[in-house]
Amino acid sequence: MRNVCLLLIVLVLFTCGCYSLRKKFSRNKAHPKETQVYLDLKSYPVSASREDYQDGVLYLNGWLDEAVSNLIENGNRKRVRHSLQEALESMDEIVDFYDEDGKRAIGPLHEELRIVRDDFAHNANLTTIDCNGFKRRIEEIKRSFSENFKYSEAKKWLR
Repeated sequence: MRNVCLLLIVLVLFTCGCYSLRKKFSRNKAHPKETQVYLDLKSYPVSASREDYQDGVLYLNGWLDEAVSNLIENGNRKRVRHSLQEALESMDEIVDFYDEDGKRAIGPLHEELRIVRDDFAHNANLTTIDCNGFKRRIEEIKRSFSENFKYSEAKKWLR
């Protein structure tokens, strides 16, 4: 009788205790979650508004001014490089407003800004003369853009 009781106790302990340990330390399979799709049905403007164009011009002028001020102060090269990159992105947004004739008109100015950015990025040792040269080139781009691509003259190219 005593042996039977011990056998039952041992049997109960082994069958009950192992399952909870096995359940505790076993990995559950990961179930892939479906991504939720958010659909926002808005009507977007077809053509660029005057405010959108002027905002793009303000961003472009602001980033060009930032680059010039950092060059005058012999400031941080990373800030100048970042300013030129942001100015180029702002000009890309402005170019998106234009039709084909406008893109051809702004093309040389866009290419000049890209060349200035690339030249600055590849020029490791800047002297004061180099800084003045970059400053002059950036100011020429800004002046040319302000004269030839203000809204009153550029609206003939807007889509």
